[in-house]
Amino acid sequence: MDADEVEVLQSIFEETDVFYYNSNKQTCKLFIPIEVDISEIPQIKHLPPIKLTAKTPKVEGFPEFDYPDVLPLNIDISASWLEERHTSKLQAHLLEQFEPGNVMLYDSFTAVQESWQEILSGMLDFAAISTNKNCLDFNRSKLLVEFNEETHRCGSCKVRKNGAECVYEDACGHVVCKSCLQSIMDIELQGATLTPSRPYPKCPATGCNEKITKSVQVLQEVLSHASFEVYNELLTRSLLGTQCVQVIHTCPRTECNFKNSILVEVSANSADAQSMSCKGCPYVFCTKCRQSAHSGKCKFCFEHCSQILSRLKNREKINISQELSIFNLNEVLSSINEAIQNEPGGLNERPEKTCGNCKRLVKKDDEYNCVLCPYCSKYFCWICQKSLRKEKGDPKMHFDPNKYPKSSCANKLINQSDVKRKGSMKGEWMDGMEKLYEKCDYSLELEKLCCLVKEVLVLDEGSSSDDLKSG
Repeated sequence: MDADEVEVLQSIFEETDVFYYNSNKQTCKLFIPIEVDISEIPQIKHLPPIKLTAKTPKVEGFPEFDYPDVLPLNIDISASWLEERHTSKLQAHLLEQFEPGNVMLYDSFTAVQESWQEILSGMLDFAAISTNKNCLDFNRSKLLVEFNEETHRCGSCKVRKNGAECVYEDACGHVVCKSCLQSIMDIELQGATLTPSRPYPKCPATGCNEKITKSVQVLQEVLSHASFEVYNELLTRSLLGTQCVQVIHTCPRTECNFKNSILVEVSANSADAQSMSCKGCPYVFCTKCRQSAHSGKCKFCFEHCSQILSRLKNREKINISQELSIFNLNEVLSSINEAIQNEPGGLNERPEKTCGNCKRLVKKDDEYNCVLCPYCSKYFCWICQKSLRKEKGDPKMHFDPNKYPKSSCANKLINQSDVKRKGSMKGEWMDGMEKLYEKCDYSLELEKLCCLVKEVLVLDEGSSSDDLKSG
């Protein structure tokens, strides 16, 4: 192999994937980029490269026959879309062009790149090439690189963005940015309009019936993990003939607020799932009352009470029977009576427990059972009083019901039953009442709510009596 020729080629094709040289084997490889005349194959611009392998010829006993003085290089040509008769024709053409004393690699490169169609004239089946999967995939990858290097105007938001921020689809030529695709997919998932026969969103361009993308990989990149799971489940259910809608349940924990998606069947008899495991934190909650997951009726909490009081304050008409249908009305009445009896202010002493790390007595100032000791700065569990050092990185995992299903602390990260205020009133209610009364006096609304609940209870008891008599 001629050293000067190799040096020139290395400088020409520096920082490209075109030229490779193995000095030990005296072999070089050229991967020749191929572009197609659009008149021959309209749907393909780039073909996989033609590989040219060249070796130094050796004739034992005759060193004077070395390349390039006498003999040409031993050349082998190959390509995934060419037949043996095609490669043989190209090899013969290159050897015919060789002139003793002249190097041939760069001339061979340009001859193949610029004249391959002319050399193989009448021999190629362009129809077969245009349907070759390897050729189509390679062409798409090269066009995607070109697309990402340019800027494009989104057909939805009308903003010009870099190619990497947009979705490439060669079917129609319209461009949509990834943020717009995410918004369009959110709408499609909420309406549950995607089906196995129409799994991709339609192009927003007027009169265009093509899809924004036909790649699941692109959708997986654009959508959140939770939304992509909903997408897969939606297609599965559609395949089974079940019509669904997407419902979002935000995690009740203010530190999390993760938006959990769930598909609900559209039918008169179907009901939203009551228990949900948050995908953003280890908390299982009830989707109806937004408290810890439970069996039976939901527990009436201050959050529900404050919402109704605010509506009564605004003189809204409320169907109490319907609003409180998920609760035990006797428990509701008991909670309201307790709220009336206990005015906001005046806190009882909070209980103390021993830190599982330094063994000192610690007071808990909030509703969380994952407590940070003020003395040793380490976490321990308020329920079992064990150190949480083994939960490296996230001490809250101690309360994860999925990790410790048999633990007495499972799903009790938030457990307000240990925090008592006056009488049997829960800390949650007292905290809530204090904050509520900071804005306005709700004593009249509390009395009115109490009366409304009593009326519903009386009506329910009357209906039960009538049913017994008729029976």
